[in-house]
Amino acid sequence: MTVGRDDVKVSKYEISEISTVHDVIEVKKGNSVIKVMEANSHGFTDIIISQDTVIIKYMPTVVYKFVDNAFGLKVRLDTTISIDKWRQRVAERENHKL
Repeated sequence: MTVGRDDVKVSKYEISEISTVHDVIEVKKGNSVIKVMEANSHGFTDIIISQDTVIIKYMPTVVYKFVDNAFGLKVRLDTTISIDKWRQRVAERENHKL
């Protein structure tokens, strides 16, 4: 998943570790990339860029890395996601893959 505007792009992807899968979220500006979050998979719902803030919507889970600023943008972790909203977003992504 990638969202962006003219000057920055925010991407979410998964990497496989030895025992788990991790979600990674990066902010890219030009050729520079800052990894702003790495967490256990299965908590992600959305990324929103609102003015000078990147909002990562994520169910509470184990977060291994979190950076609160990237290229002058604030990065905020919103963990107020309900299990029902998370399930809805997962179902939407699965339907989109078909």
